[in-house]
Amino acid sequence: MLNNKINNLLQAQVQCVLATHKENTISQHLMAYSFSADLKYVYFISFSATQKVVNILSNNNVSVLWDNRTGNTSDHIQGFSMTGLGKAKVIPIQSGYFNRSDFLKRNPNLEALLNDEDCVCISLKIYKYIWVEGYKKVSVLQLD
Repeated sequence: MLNNKINNLLQAQVQCVLATHKENTISQHLMAYSFSADLKYVYFISFSATQKVVNILSNNNVSVLWDNRTGNTSDHIQGFSMTGLGKAKVIPIQSGYFNRSDFLKRNPNLEALLNDEDCVCISLKIYKYIWVEGYKKVSVLQLD
């Protein structure tokens, strides 16, 4: 049941917030993404010289946030959010590990970025999803 909720949210949203950390600074990055069918991997693309890439190369522990906010006060009770915790690595787009066509199906407007020679893939292996509904309902999906 939780797997279905997670999959539905990942399908429905087009962006998430990626949190990275280096030394004493946490940074947040609004990101387009794709994900694996087994929910174990989330993929982002970025230019190689960005703060997020520098941070990940220094500390690969990251978190990602998705939610269903509408901007209304009903979100306080009816809203839900999901955090993914995992370890990221930066890999070349041409590595064969990154599925370019899957990413472009979800994000067709990012083809120019994918074609840029300075573009890299950030592959995030998720080890835990934390799903929170309202104030009290918390569910956890632990992955291998």
